[in-house]
Amino acid sequence: MNLFPEHTRHLYEEEIIRLRRQFHKIPELCYGEEKTADAIEAILKSYGISRVKRVFRTGVVALLGDETKECIAFRMDIDGLPVEEKNEVPYRSEHPGMMHACGHDAHIAILLMTAKLLKEQEDKLPCSVKLIFQPGEEGDGGALPMIEEGVLEHPPVSRIFGAHVWPGVPSGVLEYVNGASFAGCDRYDVKFYGAGGHGAMPEEAKPPILPMSEWILGLKQAEKEETNCVLSACACKADGYYNVFGDYAQIQGTIRTLSETQRTRVFETIKHLTETIQHKYGIPVEFLPVEEYPPCENHESALAEYIKAAIKTVGEENVRKGNPTFAAEDFCYFTKACPGAHIRIGCSNSPETSYPLHNPCFQIAEDCLLRGAELFCTLALNHK
Repeated sequence: MNLFPEHTRHLYEEEIIRLRRQFHKIPELCYGEEKTADAIEAILKSYGISRVKRVFRTGVVALLGDETKECIAFRMDIDGLPVEEKNEVPYRSEHPGMMHACGHDAHIAILLMTAKLLKEQEDKLPCSVKLIFQPGEEGDGGALPMIEEGVLEHPPVSRIFGAHVWPGVPSGVLEYVNGASFAGCDRYDVKFYGAGGHGAMPEEAKPPILPMSEWILGLKQAEKEETNCVLSACACKADGYYNVFGDYAQIQGTIRTLSETQRTRVFETIKHLTETIQHKYGIPVEFLPVEEYPPCENHESALAEYIKAAIKTVGEENVRKGNPTFAAEDFCYFTKACPGAHIRIGCSNSPETSYPLHNPCFQIAEDCLLRGAELFCTLALNHK
């Protein structure tokens, strides 16, 4: 689809790269994205977009097109990570200890260029379009608070689309996943209350380290028996000394599942494991889960529309089916509120652009940026 004359393409490409680098310099953490939000607002208004507002602190929302028509939305996240950047580039982070190590600078640039391109063709839009710049995806999650403040209302959103630059996918390729694209994410603590004593006299104590170790082995066995999930013990601590048994131990970890049914089943398995360890060793053991994000489910009809637009954008040979990731995404709350879909924009074309997300050397192939904006615009201009 021709969004602009081919001889002007390089101008848009230069601008979107400039935008990405501008935001790469100023990463900000969850709900502290003040510079980022101010810059987004200013750029949107410079494009002649007047319907711009803040939603939930540092969230920014823009509206294009005829509000009396059906409204679709595009959502991108805007926060950085507490990572010290290692890339020696002219546009490296200017904020010590902070970095756009997950590509949200690219997401901002893609959505801003989408705004510019759609504003230039606003009279051709068959629908109204809401552009959602969401804070806090890497922290407590800004999606749910934005929804609670009415971001999907006035006008009501009938369908929502999101995307993420993805280093495991070559630049030029767009990847989709049927059903759950991101896993549900929950965290937990397990607390073991033993009885301390002399390291040479274990029969006179109830040291918690052995039951803690057995609990971890049981968790990994449960992961092995339950396909398509990740059950990780990520941190352990216990007091004590070389010849002293402590009386307390703790495990912290994460649970990743691909459906609510699986999530419930896994929780029951872990509760049974905990009770078994408690009875075997005769000490109190507490399993304390905290539910975080549910799985992020792609709606069939929304994903079909997305795939159709992707094929128009990059050709059928460059659109492929992928596998779910066990990373989590609070875009899941948007797809719970209305039909929606989320896909991956390939951003790797060299060893330098193949580092994983959240790595201090993370970089992208910048030719993916305009492709992402073209995808969104193609979808909006062809929405039926």
